[in-house]
Amino acid sequence: MQMTALHLYRQHPVGSLQRKILCKIVTNGYILEVTMIKLIMPILKIPQPLQSYTGGESQLKLSGGTVREMIDDLTLKYPTLKPHLINKKGNLNVFVHLFLHGEEIPQNGALDMKLKTEDVVTLVPSIAGG
Repeated sequence: MQMTALHLYRQHPVGSLQRKILCKIVTNGYILEVTMIKLIMPILKIPQPLQSYTGGESQLKLSGGTVREMIDDLTLKYPTLKPHLINKKGNLNVFVHLFLHGEEIPQNGALDMKLKTEDVVTLVPSIAGG
């Protein structure tokens, strides 16, 4: 029996895939799995002052099972945005606030928060002036 494997060549963050085995079939010593894979792609709303870095996009569907993975996908697609969001230690800048369905995500642990496909995260940078 000849078997052919198909591979997805686009790399996605590890946590951004949901895998569900639908059934297993054992035949001629081979185990065949029928698997459903769903890519987790929450929405990130971008405020107007940062839309110049995203080509004018006000919301983006990004891959990521956590806030960190979603931000990684964002900064991979729009690298000039990274210094405005992430500090040299790899954490959110203190002036960046994230909201999940309108509720502020605490700075402490914000990047490790789990996300689902239906989640909507809003990015709000602090604005100072006088």
